[in-house]
Amino acid sequence: MNQSVGKPQGPILVLGGTGKTGRRVAERLTKQVMPIRIGSRSSKLPFNWNDQATWRPLLEGISAVYISYYPDLASPGSSRFYKMTLLHT
Repeated sequence: MNQSVGKPQGPILVLGGTGKTGRRVAERLTKQVMPIRIGSRSSKLPFNWNDQATWRPLLEGISAVYISYYPDLASPGSSRFYKMTLLHT
């Protein structure tokens, strides 16, 4: 896991980054000149809790993950996604 202080080495993954809360988080990170990657069903690299094939491309090279929609944590597979993020950050 990247424990350095300051700007992240890789992008911050913002899950739900096109939604109401995630969009605001992404905008604020961008204003701070932080590299971001948006994860949503409609993003360039799509994300779907129920399709593990969408997880790895989003996780490659990231430094942190922001999960903006907490009910998704109850989604089947969310614990597997969490474990995968630990391997990539």
